[in-house]
Amino acid sequence: MLMIGLHQFETEQIPLGGGRSRGLGVVKLAIEDVWWFDYPENRPEELLTYLERLVNGKKDDHYKLSPDSFDSYKQDWTEALVAKLRAEVEESAMHSSSIPDQV
Repeated sequence: MLMIGLHQFETEQIPLGGGRSRGLGVVKLAIEDVWWFDYPENRPEELLTYLERLVNGKKDDHYKLSPDSFDSYKQDWTEALVAKLRAEVEESAMHSSSIPDQV
């Protein structure tokens, strides 16, 4: 969901402010660098090391995604979200159709 929200800013679809003031108008988000860490669940110490590096400003290129990799991740995440939402909509529709109408 985060990627979809950020995409809205990347494509200049969301104005900021303007409710009670002039606001900033439409802004464009440019994501230049992305770091990704996917740790094995059975080794939480790797996550702690990564977080410690991040907090101390010691990000290295080991975790940095190339623009192509990031685009691929965004596509995968968006497709997974849409598939999950479709499944939930279908499940909800099946559930509601099994409940008799009350008159």
